[in-house]
Amino acid sequence: MPLVVIDSLLATPTGAGCPLCQEQGTDFMGSTGHGFSVLVGILWALLGLLWIFVPFAIFGIKGLLKQIVAEQRRTNEILSRVHGDRLPPASPEPQPFRVGPYP
Repeated sequence: MPLVVIDSLLATPTGAGCPLCQEQGTDFMGSTGHGFSVLVGILWALLGLLWIFVPFAIFGIKGLLKQIVAEQRRTNEILSRVHGDRLPPASPEPQPFRVGPYP
């Protein structure tokens, strides 16, 4: 009997189901397994759509970012003319700590 079941499993095409399960009247995956497969398929489809559309969104935003940077530079120029440079004067560059020779 086991040899017949193995032969029949090997002879069934993919997706035909398990003959042993069909004889017993049970489905191995049940409705939960099929629902999970549909969910995974939907998630893969959404990921594929994101993979396609995200580069277009990035290139679309690029021009807007250039406009924002130009406006910010113009605003900084106006502020520096009105209030002058408000940056603190440059301080001397810090020197690293060096250990002197041991006496």
